[in-house]
Amino acid sequence: MTSPRIFGDFNNMDRLGRVRLNVAGSQEGLARLTDSLSLRPAVVVHDDDLEADAVIEWSETERIWTARPVSNIRDVS
Repeated sequence: MTSPRIFGDFNNMDRLGRVRLNVAGSQEGLARLTDSLSLRPAVVVHDDDLEADAVIEWSETERIWTARPVSNIRDVS
């Protein structure tokens, strides 16, 4: 089974290297995944040029969802 895709801006990473999922496209993707996040937090986070396999994590400090890349970031442009 392939991981769902969710938009994330790779220029909006926190100090831990996680992509912040607080932009409109990310919020729409999270809304689609709400039921499955607790069961399967693995996603492919992507923007127009890059993508990476990632795990969704809650940032307690910023109180937002993030995507922690678990693979190399790939150029898909």
